[in-house]
Amino acid sequence: MVLAAEKELADTKAQIKTLNRQTRLATTIDEQHAFQTQIRDLEKTQRTQRQRIFDVEDDIKVRRDTLIDRLEKRVSQRTASEHLFTVRWAVV
Repeated sequence: MVLAAEKELADTKAQIKTLNRQTRLATTIDEQHAFQTQIRDLEKTQRTQRQRIFDVEDDIKVRRDTLIDRLEKRVSQRTASEHLFTVRWAVV
């Protein structure tokens, strides 16, 4: 889950880098404005993706803690044996 979120973030970073390069090469102000608008939108997406990574990591930690608690409960369980009755039999 974390790897998928990090890959999305890396892809967004690559797109921002490409757009920055295209902005520097743009010949008109309109082109630069269009690229800057796209960069701004991608940077918002990038912040959202970073927050998503943190949320996924927190979710994984909660799941791990729950699993550890379950395992501790299993380990702490005690079994007891109690003699209830006796069966006697013979082959005739």
